[in-house]
Amino acid sequence: MQRLGAAAVRQLRRDAEDAERQRVARGVRQDVERFMREAADFEKAQKYDEALARLASAEALARELDPGTLRSVTEARERVRTDQKNAADATERTQRIERNLSEAQHLLEEGKPSEALLKFRVVLEADPRNWVAQPILSLSTVPTLCDGEIEPRHVDLRPFILSGASSYVSAGGLTRVALRKGSLIVNSSQGGGSKDTWIVEAD
Repeated sequence: MQRLGAAAVRQLRRDAEDAERQRVARGVRQDVERFMREAADFEKAQKYDEALARLASAEALARELDPGTLRSVTEARERVRTDQKNAADATERTQRIERNLSEAQHLLEEGKPSEALLKFRVVLEADPRNWVAQPILSLSTVPTLCDGEIEPRHVDLRPFILSGASSYVSAGGLTRVALRKGSLIVNSSQGGGSKDTWIVEAD
């Protein structure tokens, strides 16, 4: 049986320790990569808090690895934080726009154009590229059944035109009606209503 010298024993011990460190490092790197993948999935789903939690775990482990790996994790963390802030800002801006737009429309209906203009200004400043301006149209009124009573309501008519080798305007269309008294808002998405319109007799 061959006996090993002290130097050989020390070398074997160092080799064993190096192998163990490499094994542990591989496991740590695999965990970091797993946390990074999970964080990316959460980021795509806009679940930013969950993504940041995974990246915090990855960062704690990456400190045991090389500086490049740690830098990749911290860069991913900053990107998610930026995305989270941008998403929060966009949500707040949308809510502010919707709130001021609704208030402006009600002020117009109440005959307060100067106050409505201030609300519209907030909307335009928050999202100037998403709006166009047009003058208020003076819509006609028609008798409308409202809660058992006949009252005037503003309406507009959308005729249907069939286009082909020749064009044809159908006998009727879609009448959009402002359901609130005095309102000019006929859009169904903003509180208006609609009725089918038919021409039953022509001169």
